[in-house]
Amino acid sequence: MKLICLGSSSKGNCYILKDDYSAIIIEAGVPFYEVSKALDFNLTRIKGLLLSHSHGDHNKYLKDYLKAGIHVYAHADTIKESNIGMLTNWHHEIKDQIMFTLGETKVMPFALKHDVTCMGFLFQTMDGNTFPFITDTHYVPHRFPGMTNIIIECNYDLEILQQRSSSGKVPKNVYDRVLRSHISLSTVKGFLIANDLRNVNNIVLIHLSDGNSHAESFKKEIEQLTGKTVHIADKGIKINLSKYQF
Repeated sequence: MKLICLGSSSKGNCYILKDDYSAIIIEAGVPFYEVSKALDFNLTRIKGLLLSHSHGDHNKYLKDYLKAGIHVYAHADTIKESNIGMLTNWHHEIKDQIMFTLGETKVMPFALKHDVTCMGFLFQTMDGNTFPFITDTHYVPHRFPGMTNIIIECNYDLEILQQRSSSGKVPKNVYDRVLRSHISLSTVKGFLIANDLRNVNNIVLIHLSDGNSHAESFKKEIEQLTGKTVHIADKGIKINLSKYQF
């Protein structure tokens, strides 16, 4: 399984999970043309689009995906807030901890803690590769046994955020919203400590804040904590999410 990042910030989020036969899109925050290009315009391999929530950096280009005939899987609240039902009947309601299958990959949605209904996704491939996708949450209310890879938001460092708030670069309302809707570096560390990482090969840090994070120091700190290979989800990066270490 390969992860392709087409965007991972407030400017737009979109990822592709791709194997030799199929592709699953996560988020619709970049134009559909970019997804098509990344798949060499072989759209028959797309099994569906998973939409975590209704904010614009995740669903801005949703109409393009629907017009292309891509089936969308989202929580009922997200379907309503995104007006999906008004556009097409190619949508599927997902529910917290109710598993379904896309192609040959099992997907279990799970509720996160954002300022709107937001879902994470736990993936399990045919060969037992198991990994969560976690975005837009101020903490993770779950543990995941048997993980082989981890994709997780690491949005901000509290010290950086506080300094920028004190200097007036971050308004008080934005500061408060970040604290209650996104996950900090220290909280990510807590999540990693609370889970069994013995079989984890890669940790992918996504959705870093443009101003309130520091990618290289985040990467270094998580590597020192876990001893694992850590990636920053920059646009265009491709990561092999293998079940096995090489």
